[in-house]
Amino acid sequence: TKIVDAQLEQAWKRFGVDVRKEPIGDAWLQRVSLAAVGRLPTAAEKESFRTDKGSDRAERLVTRLLESEEFAIHWSRLLAEHYLGNELHSLKS
Repeated sequence: TKIVDAQLEQAWKRFGVDVRKEPIGDAWLQRVSLAAVGRLPTAAEKESFRTDKGSDRAERLVTRLLESEEFAIHWSRLLAEHYLGNELHSLKS
């Protein structure tokens, strides 16, 4: 990840992107959940995240989402729609 982080930083600087650390709160949780699994977090997930005081809570959440079946299903759908487009819809019929 250090290599990828360094490459991203170089690209951001080259294109003038100002990347700032965002506070990790409800808005962050919603964006990460939508991006990873295609849905907003449940009330239980929000509460669990809010009450978790660990310094690595964001990392653990992202890991849990990426390792979930929901992630695999969501991204399989997105990629299938992207690459197959209308062909995918004809396969469903």
